[in-house]
Parts: sequence; structure tokens; C-alpha cells
Amino acid sequence: MNVSNRKIIRRLSIASFKAAKIRNIITVAAIALTTILFTVLFTVGMSMKHGFEQSNFRQVGGYSHGGFKYLTKEQFDELKDDPLIKEYGNRIFCGMPEKEPFHKSHVEVSYCDENTAKWMFLEPIEGRLPKEGTNEAATDLRVLSLLGVEPVIGNEFTMTFLVDSLRCCSLWA
Repeated sequence: MNVSNRKIIRRLSIASFKAAKIRNIITVAAIALTTILFTVLFTVGMSMKHGFEQSNFRQVGGYSHGGFKYLTKEQFDELKDDPLIKEYGNRIFCGMPEKEPFHKSHVEVSYCDENTAKWMFLEPIEGRLPKEGTNEAATDLRVLSLLGVEPVIGNEFTMTFLVDSLRCCSLWA
């Protein structure tokens, strides 16, 4: 608004600010603390949401958008070429060891490619994924300790397991 006595209004405003210094400082602090509160609240909320999602992904076994189980090789080849599937991975469940020392531990022996290893949280922390056509294997420290093998990259171990009669391919989209 245009006011003819602008200088007087400005002087009154400055005098009012000077007279209520503590009130103004408290107001600014309250605004800053409220801003920080909402920022922290949303950050913690988003972190909790992300944590719940990761927990659910790990319970399900991966974070791909979908999966097909018990496919034949022909069905797998047909589906992987579908234009709606952008990326795919393959996991072949081979079997489970049933003899000592695995009686009380759930251990699976599987083949999976690089995409599936990423989507199923199976990427190694140290070393690399095994190469195809070799006798290499990737496992966790728990399995190595059950086998009594020192956890050093390159160590050899032997594992006996029953091969599942229903070998299957899985497609992860």
C-alpha cells in the first residue's frame, strides 16, 4: 500500500522489533526448529519405508518385478524373448544337502546368472561370481564354517547333496 507517512511506519516497525528482541528471537528459533522437525520427520519416515521394503524384498527372496517358477527350457526361451520383458535372469535350483553338518541349516545349491544374483541379494562382498564352465562356487561364511573350510578365496571344498528331480528354470522380470 502506498502511504504518505512511510518513514513514520518504518520507524515504528524498527522500534517495535527493537523493543521485542527476545520475542523475535524466540519466533525465529521456533520457525527454525519446526522446519528441522518436519525435515527429520520426513527423513525418518522415508528411511523406515525403505527399510520395510528391503525387509519384504529379502523375505520374498529378491526385488525383481516378477518371476516364473518351474519353467521348462523351452518356456524360458519363449518368455525371455517377449518384448514386455526388459531384463531377465535365470536360476536353476539343483538341490539341498541333507547329511551332516546341514541337518539344522537350510542350504540350497543353485546356479544363477549375474542378473539374478543381483536381484536376489547374492552379490559377493569379496571376490567375484563364479565363471561358467569352471569348478568355482560362491558361498557364504556360514556354509564354509559348517564344512570346516577356512574362509579364504580360492580354497577348495566338497559338498554332497541330492539333485532335485524337478530341475527348472526361473525367469525374473
